[in-house]
Amino acid sequence: MKGSLLAAGAMALWHGEEFYEKEKVVGEEYYQQWPNILRDNSRVWYDWSYIVAWCGVGLSLVSAILFSSAAICLRGEREREEALNMQYLMPGNLAFHTTFKITQPA
Repeated sequence: MKGSLLAAGAMALWHGEEFYEKEKVVGEEYYQQWPNILRDNSRVWYDWSYIVAWCGVGLSLVSAILFSSAAICLRGEREREEALNMQYLMPGNLAFHTTFKITQPA
């Protein structure tokens, strides 16, 4: 779960940085100060790796949820089994008897 949240946070930071650089930051090397001809003729696309990255984040979240639900189911099953086996435990009785020989010193 932590891994998928960390990856989603990294992607969000990347999106935020991209937005901030393109829309907010002013400087001669940033998009806001580019000449109009350069802005009109430049294209940005991320191709398939962008989609694959978000699919990886989503699938890691799904796997974390499935592992958590499996752990919850196994815990409930173990508790039910322990409750059924509780009737076989008889407090105060030992499973075996031992005898002690008491001798007095001479």
